[in-house]
Amino acid sequence: TNFPFLATTNSFPDQRENKTVLTTQIDVGKYATWIKTNSRILAKFPAASGTYPTILYVADNRTTTSSQITGVRLTNGIAPPPNGGLGWSVATPDPLYVLGNYNCTNSSYLGTTNTTSSVPSAFMSDALTILSSSWQDSKSSSSYTARPASDTTVNAAILTGIVPSTGSTSTTFSGGVHNLPRLLEDWNSPSTRTLTLNTAIMNLFNSEIATHPFVNPGTYYDPPTRQFSYDLNFQDPAKQPPGIPCAMVLIRVNWATPAPHTVTYNVTP
Repeated sequence: TNFPFLATTNSFPDQRENKTVLTTQIDVGKYATWIKTNSRILAKFPAASGTYPTILYVADNRTTTSSQITGVRLTNGIAPPPNGGLGWSVATPDPLYVLGNYNCTNSSYLGTTNTTSSVPSAFMSDALTILSSSWQDSKSSSSYTARPASDTTVNAAILTGIVPSTGSTSTTFSGGVHNLPRLLEDWNSPSTRTLTLNTAIMNLFNSEIATHPFVNPGTYYDPPTRQFSYDLNFQDPAKQPPGIPCAMVLIRVNWATPAPHTVTYNVTP
């Protein structure tokens, strides 16, 4: 009742981890509505301001068994809260699962590098798994061939952990950057599907919860056609995703002898 965007009763097997995920599930669309209409939120962030908290931090601290892990899953994320153009990010110490298209309100831009309809957005997590719109929890324990994926577009920066490589063999390789966003579906049946990812990828630490090593395709997933691109929005300091570390100094100098107070130094931490 208090948090209509939140569900904690979903669970599903993650076949890479060989464990059941106890899920804190967040309906992003419902959250975007709630944050603009909840009386306690509006007491601190009036509706007319158009600006609300830009980072949602979620920690699922439930007790788990040896065959379980906790995880956060985002659904209905096609339109994250714009927050007056500041955007919205999700941060969690848990593994993060993103289900379906994310951050692309113009359907004609799905499957393209056009991010003009997206807002500054980022995922910060222990590990990141992308699930297509065709994902069904009821089939998560079956063979991956029973989980055909559909074309999916995700527009967000990624800061996440990995299981690092310890060698170059099939049992010691981490999967490389193209497998940093984890997958659990058959992206090649009945035809090859495309995962479009407009992003910037940062790996600053190793995963501490989702720690099972990468396994080559044909076990728990088959790979998509990967269309991974750097989101050119991130070249604009005003469009940096909330919470992403950056350091940029912009200096504008009038090279003629300037009048007092006409030299400015704008620093974005």
